[in-house]
Amino acid sequence: MIKVYSSHNKEKWCNIITSFPDYDVYYLPQYTRALALHGDGEPFLYYYDGQGLRAANVVLRRDIATDKLFGGYIDKGTFFDQCTPYGYGGWIFAGEVSEEEIDNLCHAYEAYCRAEGMVSEFVRFHPLMGSDILCAKLYEIVTHGPLVYMDISSPDIIWKNLTKSKRNRIRKAMNSSVTMHYGLDARLLERFQELYNRTMERNKAEQYYFFGKEFYDSILSDLKDHALVFYAAKDGVVIAADIVIMAGQRMNSHLGASELEYNEFQPQTLLTYHEALWGFEHGYKTLLLGGGLGSKEDSIYQFKKRFNKNSHLVFKTGRKIFNQDIYQELCAMRNMSRGNAILDKSYFPLYRAKAIAPPLDPALTGAES
Repeated sequence: MIKVYSSHNKEKWCNIITSFPDYDVYYLPQYTRALALHGDGEPFLYYYDGQGLRAANVVLRRDIATDKLFGGYIDKGTFFDQCTPYGYGGWIFAGEVSEEEIDNLCHAYEAYCRAEGMVSEFVRFHPLMGSDILCAKLYEIVTHGPLVYMDISSPDIIWKNLTKSKRNRIRKAMNSSVTMHYGLDARLLERFQELYNRTMERNKAEQYYFFGKEFYDSILSDLKDHALVFYAAKDGVVIAADIVIMAGQRMNSHLGASELEYNEFQPQTLLTYHEALWGFEHGYKTLLLGGGLGSKEDSIYQFKKRFNKNSHLVFKTGRKIFNQDIYQELCAMRNMSRGNAILDKSYFPLYRAKAIAPPLDPALTGAES
């Protein structure tokens, strides 16, 4: 049987999630509130309690009629889609994981979602939970690029997993006048936001990644027991900072920023190392760093990989269409609205894909074919 809880049932939601032997901050209602304020959807917890198996999934639900592309064509409260909150998630499990129980979960979940007008779901699987394997019957699994985590169960393991070049950079940074700090207050988050926005502007990030004040206010109020700002300072100036979020035995590098002109001091390297040591001292076992931009093995990924040469995580997503007929109708409507642009067919759901300019005709530009 599937039970559903909204953020209004915060206490019950928290009790359910913390009853699982392995969970992360992404599953807590406190985490989802900042993203709801950011406009990502309404948070819900799906909870399955079967014959010896329990399972939970956290989503942000969106009314498709509120999308400007479909407004006026669909009545509000008719069709929905849902996705994992920014970060990682997917189903977590406890108890007896049998093929029969997984089948029961899939049937119950699909029946509920269809009855509630759910059209599709997009999942970003937590790479350390392994639920993508158990959910293969429910979702189409898509494999993307590599991710990096740090085993922070002891200082020796942290140091051993570093590459030789990363160890040298840490030693060099320790000999500089850069100092390490951490905390969580309104002034520090305001400083982080300024630094982060400059970093995003420098990297020409999409508008989505520029979070508003209410997002940071929610981190301060809702995640006060699950978040810290770690920062590096030189001569009283904050030159690099990370928001790290945590729960259970897991830490996650959530958002990061730095001042480009101070890179010679390796503040981000020393900062990440400091976070790992802090995590060990406070009983955490892993620090998830993430991957490269768009799951690519780019310079961002290479920077992270040097913190654990033995990390072999892979980022996977799940795709599910609950109502194929409505999905195709929405795709057709989206296709009609794109004009001369083309849709990114790798995006899911396709009816929410961005329209991009078509490639120029070589005959019109004089380019060689």
